[in-house]
Amino acid sequence: MKHFLNSFIMKYQIAKARESAGLMPTIVDVSLPELAKAVLIEDAYPDLFAKIVESPRVYLLLENAALKHDDGDDLNSLGLENWNTDFPGLKEILERTRNMQMVHADVFFSLKSTNAELKVPRGTELKTAVIEGHIGLIDEIAKGITDNLTGTATADLLLDQMTRSSGPFLQRSIEATLRICYGAKVFSQDDTKRVASALIQALLYRDTAGIFTQRPDYVLTSAEDAGNHLEEVLTKYYRSVHELDLAYPPEDTLTLISALYRFEAHRKGFADLFNEKFATWIVSTHGLATLEGVNMPSDLPLDEQIPSEDVVGKILAGVSPQTSELSKNLIRRKILFKHWKDEYAESFIPPLVIILQDAQSDPNYSPEIEFAIESVILNHRLAEWPNASQLWSLLPGLYSRTTKSEGKIEVSKVAIIFALMSKDQNVRTASREFLLNIWGQQSAPILRDSLNYVKTIEHADSFELVKTAITQELKFINNERSDPSDRTANRVALCIAFSEYLSPGSLEDVFIRALDVNSDEYLKRWIELISEHQDKLDSTFPDKLATACLTFVRSNESRPQRQEILLRSFGEALKKLTEERKRDLISQYFALLKDVNLNTRNAAATTLTLVKAALSSEAFRISVANVLGDLRKEIRMIPLVTVFCIPSPGLPIAITD
Repeated sequence: MKHFLNSFIMKYQIAKARESAGLMPTIVDVSLPELAKAVLIEDAYPDLFAKIVESPRVYLLLENAALKHDDGDDLNSLGLENWNTDFPGLKEILERTRNMQMVHADVFFSLKSTNAELKVPRGTELKTAVIEGHIGLIDEIAKGITDNLTGTATADLLLDQMTRSSGPFLQRSIEATLRICYGAKVFSQDDTKRVASALIQALLYRDTAGIFTQRPDYVLTSAEDAGNHLEEVLTKYYRSVHELDLAYPPEDTLTLISALYRFEAHRKGFADLFNEKFATWIVSTHGLATLEGVNMPSDLPLDEQIPSEDVVGKILAGVSPQTSELSKNLIRRKILFKHWKDEYAESFIPPLVIILQDAQSDPNYSPEIEFAIESVILNHRLAEWPNASQLWSLLPGLYSRTTKSEGKIEVSKVAIIFALMSKDQNVRTASREFLLNIWGQQSAPILRDSLNYVKTIEHADSFELVKTAITQELKFINNERSDPSDRTANRVALCIAFSEYLSPGSLEDVFIRALDVNSDEYLKRWIELISEHQDKLDSTFPDKLATACLTFVRSNESRPQRQEILLRSFGEALKKLTEERKRDLISQYFALLKDVNLNTRNAAATTLTLVKAALSSEAFRISVANVLGDLRKEIRMIPLVTVFCIPSPGLPIAITD
C-alpha cells in the first residue's frame, strides 16, 4: 500500500506539472479515480502496463473482456490470450472498478517517460502533443530541433509512437510525423528516408482514418522518399477519390490536385476522375469555390485540364438571374472568365439582361445589378456579341434612376465599353452620345477617372473618344468665359491634364479670349487660372499673353482698374520672354507712359515697378532714357528734365525742371 501511495503521489505531481505547463488538459483533480486506477495497474502489473503505454487500446480490450463485452479475439492477436492467468487479480480489479471509466486513458497511461523522450528537447511535451493532436505545440517544439542528433532522437520517438498507436491516435501520430518531417524539415536525409518508409507503411496498411486525413503534398513527397510505394499511394488516392460519395469536395482537394499533377503520367487519369466528381460538386457553393481555386498550367493538353469543357458548360448553364443564386453566380463567373471562350457570351448575356429588366423600377444599385454591370467591366468581349445590344438598351434608364454614385460610375464604364467594343454601329453611336451628355454633367474628378478608364482599354478608338470628351470640355470653357465658375476651373485643369488630346494652342486661344471678359472680377479669375497653369502651356504662350494684354489695355482706356489688371499680367508674362522679345514689347509698354489718355498713363506708371523687375538694369535704363528723349522732343518748352517721378495710383506723371 505504501508503494502504491508513493507512486500515486509522484504521478499526481507529474500530472499537475504537465497541467501547469499546458501539456495536458486540466483534468487531474476531477479524475483522481482514473489516475489511481492507472497507477494501480502500473504498480501491480508493470509488464502489462508497458504494453498499455505502447497502445492505450490494450486497456480497453482488457476491460471489455473482463466485463464480458466481447470474446477477446483482439487480445489473442496481441499475445494476451492468457491474460487472466498471466495477471492474476486483474479481472477482479477491473470488475470492481467498472464504474471508474478510463475516459482519459491515453493521458494517464502516458505519464511515464521513455528513453527517446529524454533525448529530444521537450520530448515529453512533444509526445503529449502528438497524443492530443496539439498541432501548434508540435510546430513550436520542432523549431528547437536544430541538429542531426536531436533530429534522429525525434525520429525515433515519432516512429515509436506511430508503431504502438492505432485508430485516432495513429492518425494523429502520422499527422505530427508528416509535419515535422516535411513541414519543419528537421531530419537528415537518412532519417527522412526511414521515417518516410514507416509513414507510408502505416498509411497503406494500418491507418483506418483514410488517406484524406493527411496533407496530400506531404504524403506524396513521403512516398517519393520511401522509394518503392509511390504507385501504391497514387492508386490509393485514385480509389479514395473514386469512392467518395460526397456532395462537395473534401478538404485539401486543391493541395491534392496540385500534388498529383507533379506526376505527368497520371495527369489524364486524375483529370478524368476529378472532372467527373466536379460535375456533381459544382452544385454546391463549396464545390464551385474549390474549382475556382484550381490553377492548371496554361499549356496542358485539353484532356488533362481541370475543369474540362463539359464541366465549364455545366457551370455556364447554371448562371441564373435568381437572387438566391447570386453567391454562386459570382463564383461561376470567375471560373467562366478564367476559361472564357467567345461563344459562351451567347448564353451568359441573357441572365444579365433579365436581371436589368427585372430592376427597371428599382432605384437601388442592388448586388444583382452590380453583378450584371460588373460582368461587362470584367469581360469587355461581352459587348461585341450581337445579343449584347439588349444590355445596352437598358443602361441609360439604369443610369438615370440609380441614386448611388458608385453605381452611376460603373454604368458609365459599361457605356464606354459599348462605345468602343460594340460591333453594332448604332449602339456605338448611341453610347458615345450618352457618354458626352453625362460627361458634361459629371464632376471633374469623376470625369477624369472616366477618361483614364477609357485609356486603359486597348482599342483603336480609345484616343478619339477621349479627344471628343476633352474637346467638349474646351467648348464648355469657351462658353463659360463670361461667367467662370469652380467647375470652369476644374474643366481647365482637366484640359491641361489631357492636353495631348487638344489641337495645339486651342486652350491658349481660349485664355487669350478670356482677357476680354466684361467683368473685372472675372478677368482677375481668368488671370489667376492662367498663372496657375502657365508653366504647362505652350512655350509661346507668355509672348501671346503679353501682346494681348497690351492690346486690351489700349482698348479699355475708360476702365483704369482693368488696365492695371492687364498690365500686371503683362509684367508677369514679360519675365518669361527672351531679351529680344522683351525689347520689342517694352517699347510698346513705355509708349503707354506718354499716351494721350490719362488713365492709360497712370495705369502704366502704376505698374512700372513690376515691369522693371522683369528687365535687366541696363535694359530698364535704356528704355527710360528713350522715353525721356522722346518727351524732350515733344515738350520743347521744358529745357531740362530734372526729376522723373512715379506717382501714386490715379495721379499723372509729373515732369519738373
